[in-house]
Amino acid sequence: MGFYQAQHHRLIELDSSIRSGRYPNCTTFAKKWECSRRTVQRDITYLRYSLGAPIEYDRNRRGYYYTDPSWTLTEMKLTEAELFLLLVAVRMAEQFRGTPLAQNLDSIFQKIRSVLTDEVTVDPSYFTPQLVSFYGHPTRDISQKVWVKMLKGLRTKRVIRIAYAKPDGKDAEEREVEPLHLACIDGEWYLIAYCRKRKDIRHFAVSRTESVKQTKKAFKPREFDAKEYFKNRFGRYIGIPSQRHHVLIHFSKDAAKWILERTWQPNQKIKKHKDGSLSLSFPAPALYEVKRWILQWGQEAEALEPKELRQSIAEDVQKLAKRYKKRVK
Repeated sequence: MGFYQAQHHRLIELDSSIRSGRYPNCTTFAKKWECSRRTVQRDITYLRYSLGAPIEYDRNRRGYYYTDPSWTLTEMKLTEAELFLLLVAVRMAEQFRGTPLAQNLDSIFQKIRSVLTDEVTVDPSYFTPQLVSFYGHPTRDISQKVWVKMLKGLRTKRVIRIAYAKPDGKDAEEREVEPLHLACIDGEWYLIAYCRKRKDIRHFAVSRTESVKQTKKAFKPREFDAKEYFKNRFGRYIGIPSQRHHVLIHFSKDAAKWILERTWQPNQKIKKHKDGSLSLSFPAPALYEVKRWILQWGQEAEALEPKELRQSIAEDVQKLAKRYKKRVK
């Protein structure tokens, strides 16, 4: 059976749906992809017999699942354009020094090349560092062993025991967590997991995780939407839905053009004024990161809401003014 691009995309989506514990079947998946049930059945047959997927049908759940959650897709085809995008992604990963992404680039490429089904001809200039480069914010080093073990727990749906140090530098605290997602936010890696001690979904900085131990405890996949979860964040700070402040900032005409060029927060709203200035509003889980960001703009930005944010910035500005006056004298 041919491994066409359209089928490849369907297989990736089907694999993701099965792996996440949604128990898709031919009817639901055909409706989502606007194809026939027979097409989906052929994809499942291809997964099972051609790719060796441990896929079975659960009559009670009325959908498919993997008997071995650690199984992964291995066969692929890449066009020249797709390979170029992959090379660009590698250049992006180079900014994450100290992570497995940066340390194992050569190994990753060799493994990808080994599963390509056809030869791919690529312009040699694609491989030159002069073509594309990326420069990110300074980041904290992380342990490769910690990162890999977190990923394994995430992939195998096994509880992991982590030794997590708080920002104040006190002794690390052990917690059992159910890993749900790994995210890199502004160059910092975070594990999103269900904490069995707190009985809630929490996020843990990988750089502050001193060790990870695998357990034999399996857990059922939880409903988790990464896009929805990260809507309530600003900068590197991620908050829970109940922690929200309404932030309103006025930017001068000179700063407005820079503000309009980016999306600073997923739920932001912008109101343009006749004099060329603008107002930016958005929900934020905490005010510390917001305050630091506003101060970067100097006199070009003014915090209007909430009151505690405006007051905190005013106090910082007064302290700074006194400090600099002393140094000038």
